[in-house]
Amino acid sequence: NVLSREGNRNKFEGKTSISILSAQTTLEGPSYKGAWLVSARRTYFDQIFKNNPDIPPYYFYDIQGHVFSDLSPKDRISLSFYGGLDDFLFNDLSLSAEWGNETVSLSYRRVFSDRMIGNFLAANSKFFTRFGLGGDDGLNSDNLIDDNTLSSDFTFFYTENSQIKFGSQLKNLGFTYLNTFGDSTRFKIEEFPVEGAVYTKYKWSPTERLILEPGIRYNYYSVYPKKPFIDLRLGSKYLMTDNQYINFTVGNYHQFIETAQDDFNPGFLDNWLAVDESVDPASAVQYVLGYEAYIKNQYKIQVEGYYKDIKNMLTFEDTRSSTDAEISDQTLRDSFTPSDGYAYGVEVFTQKNSGSLSGWLAYTFSISRKKMNNQEYFSNWDRTHVLNFVGNYMINPKWEVNWKWTWQSGQAYTPILGYYLQKFPSDPSTGYRTIPGVRNGGRYPVYHRLDLGAVRHYTFKNAKMDLFFQVINGYNQKNIFRYIYRLGNTFNGIDDDGDWDVTKHDVGNENGIGAGNGEPDYGEPNVDEDDEGRIQEEKLSLFPIIPSIGITIKF
Repeated sequence: NVLSREGNRNKFEGKTSISILSAQTTLEGPSYKGAWLVSARRTYFDQIFKNNPDIPPYYFYDIQGHVFSDLSPKDRISLSFYGGLDDFLFNDLSLSAEWGNETVSLSYRRVFSDRMIGNFLAANSKFFTRFGLGGDDGLNSDNLIDDNTLSSDFTFFYTENSQIKFGSQLKNLGFTYLNTFGDSTRFKIEEFPVEGAVYTKYKWSPTERLILEPGIRYNYYSVYPKKPFIDLRLGSKYLMTDNQYINFTVGNYHQFIETAQDDFNPGFLDNWLAVDESVDPASAVQYVLGYEAYIKNQYKIQVEGYYKDIKNMLTFEDTRSSTDAEISDQTLRDSFTPSDGYAYGVEVFTQKNSGSLSGWLAYTFSISRKKMNNQEYFSNWDRTHVLNFVGNYMINPKWEVNWKWTWQSGQAYTPILGYYLQKFPSDPSTGYRTIPGVRNGGRYPVYHRLDLGAVRHYTFKNAKMDLFFQVINGYNQKNIFRYIYRLGNTFNGIDDDGDWDVTKHDVGNENGIGAGNGEPDYGEPNVDEDDEGRIQEEKLSLFPIIPSIGITIKF
């Protein structure tokens, strides 16, 4: 549920920020019986660091807007839109990825009476991903979700201590998932299901200390037109004191849109599918027990434990004997195996929200496991420990400093034990297939990073200006994002195994040609060695230490 901030309905104002790495602006002001707001931003890592081999040319941009009008004291109409794109390219590894969203929505709110409020929505959204590894001859996938939604939601204030919420939703969906390897299509899946739901929820306070929220949701999915999917929910809050609460929730859930999981070759991006008649929809039962405390209106403490039982996740299993074999794409069951799993953990969150020093400290312990083909193993998302420390310190009214430090256990991944070459009579080139180890039996190294910032506040007449300094990855930690494997070559004039040293080996060939050019060349030491014809493991790290300076103007 994403709500756009309303614009200033009294006067025009704006904020613009420009730094070495990004630019953004927000403008807002009054309109006919309401207000408007538009905001846009763009990073330009791709332009600033396009000649730096250590920094991938990643960038993103987005633009969003919102306008509303109170047609009468009881009627409000609003229009919202959003468009954004993330683009990542790593030419050295022939890795590319794009993903983005486009959405527009029209909403109408009606106050029917002092006790009844209704909200109505019509929206279209598109989400797409494009991923490539190995160039045109490698692995490529395209994924598109087209979503048209109509919904209505009502709130009825039954008594002073109770209220009823109820509503309905209808979605007309379109899915396309194309996966290719070289010039062959591994599978192409197109689906156009319809999804609908009606729900009701009752909020009731039987005593001054207890709040109960039972609910029920009926789901309809066109692939199973005669099969009901019913979700039951219960939320509760017990007020131990005015500042201490205990929360407990339990519910079962159905999901007809799923990510396509691949334990051996997880994609850089998630790809989404709608389930068909060959598989059951994903479902889960979740339990959450938590404690909240507020101390002197300045500190917040939250401790929460959860357990989730998950059914029917879709996991890709490659059963081909060679990469030129076809994969059936008639049904999802032909390409994906339903798998079950479970997840549990404890989250601890503490926050100080006022005073010269503010911020929060959070720690999470979690386990995520999957069960498939009578085997149990860690899922792709398992990350046992996560610690985040975010803070802001006001030195004086003019200066403040901020920081974010994170420490995370390495995620699970499937290691590569070896490889074998494959050559087909119809193809003169030689390819290879990797031999994976146990599913998600390896771990990436621990991830940790420190970002630092400082802000100097200025005031000029009616305008405010901030000069800010930032350092991303303050101590230049080389965090491993992904291991990439590729077959080396003993006659390409490239240092495939990474042991060429510019200070020792930049001597040129036997005639001295290429000497001193700072790049490996044919005939130089440690170039085209016998061992370079093997599979080479590349460690893909993202951003090194990146300093920046910028300015923000509010007017």
